Amino acid sequence: MSSFFFSTTSPPKARYLIPPPLDYETVLGILHNETLLHQVLYPELYSTLVQEDENKIGREKRPAPDTAQPDPTVSFSPLSNGISCIEEMPLGFTATTIYTLSTSPDSSATSPDPSSLNQAPPSSSDPTLYLEEHRSLRALKPITRWVTHAEGPILKTRNLLRFLEEASAGEGGLGKDIDHAAALARASLYSLPAGKTDKFKDE
Repeated sequence: MSSFFFSTTSPPKARYLIPPPLDYETVLGILHNETLLHQVLYPELYSTLVQEDENKIGREKRPAPDTAQPDPTVSFSPLSNGISCIEEMPLGFTATTIYTLSTSPDSSATSPDPSSLNQAPPSSSDPTLYLEEHRSLRALKPITRWVTHAEGPILKTRNLLRFLEEASAGEGGLGKDIDHAAALARASLYSLPAGKTDKFKDE
């Protein structure tokens, strides 16, 4: 979408393998749980900086309080096969990230249409499940000419992939221990070993 003052730029679609035994219905349920998804994508909002000593800064992990409200600049819109995350920023900038699920190995599929909600979900028996990331940035036209999109998942996507990895290893099979996985994913933002982060690139 473009206007007289604004234009939109988008990097190529990215695809990530969702670890088994997570199935389509389980992951779609996670994406449609907006309270949980907000904690997964923005774990820093649910932790507090604490001073451990004069040479080291630590973070105190705490569960999200029941009264916690989502960041008013972030809104979610559920899709038939995923979720749309819209972040409103100063000067009218808008960053949109759409996460969709796919069982097709073909990476040439077109971007999802947020207005189309009649797509039938694939069978849960499909062996391979992918998370597709579609990003766009709406900004002032003079600025979009200088915008570059680095390779690799953005921070929100890295957080989501870590969460899915923890959920896939949850006790009870099929990632049933979702709450425990969310806690581990939030903690991993500050304590993940260096070797574990190598497979994720900064934006």
